[in-house]
Amino acid sequence: MLQLEDITARYRGVEYQARSHAAIVAAGILRGLVTPWEIFRIIEGSRSSLEAMHQELMAFVLRREILSLDVPVAFFLGRHDRHADANLAAEYFETLRAPRKEIVWFEESAHNIPFDEPELFNARIAEVSRQLGIFEDKPRQILDSR
Repeated sequence: MLQLEDITARYRGVEYQARSHAAIVAAGILRGLVTPWEIFRIIEGSRSSLEAMHQELMAFVLRREILSLDVPVAFFLGRHDRHADANLAAEYFETLRAPRKEIVWFEESAHNIPFDEPELFNARIAEVSRQLGIFEDKPRQILDSR
């Protein structure tokens, strides 16, 4: 599966925009989002999870398993995604039953939309979340300040 992802990535089906992964990691460290010693654990955790779940994922057919949801649904799809074919995801979206649903296409993205179009991704997350009633403009106070 990782070899297939490497081939797909070579043809810009995972990340559509050319990015320096070193620069992305450095930016994450500088912003305090990740520490240097966490990076290798994140990579290893991702690989271990994919390896452990590979057989189950290959047998899982979403359109057969989940026909409806009782919550709002948003699909964010990269127009150039060839890792998880966005056109198949859009077809599934059309058949999925949900109280409210929204599909958002990112024209200059592949599978990793937050890396390909980060500003647009952040803006659309907030916009669609408000449209679907997932969160309000003002965050609710969770704890009493007494």
